[in-house]
Amino acid sequence: WKLWLGNWFQEGCRHRMVWKLTVAAVAGEPQNLV
Repeated sequence: WKLWLGNWFQEGCRHRMVWKLTVAAVAGEPQNLV
């Protein structure tokens, strides 16, 4: 189960990175539109 936990943690980090990039892009949209 350690391998599964490691894979889950890795996936979580990847999703968190994508989420941060998405939030940053969305937050930057208004500034780009102005």
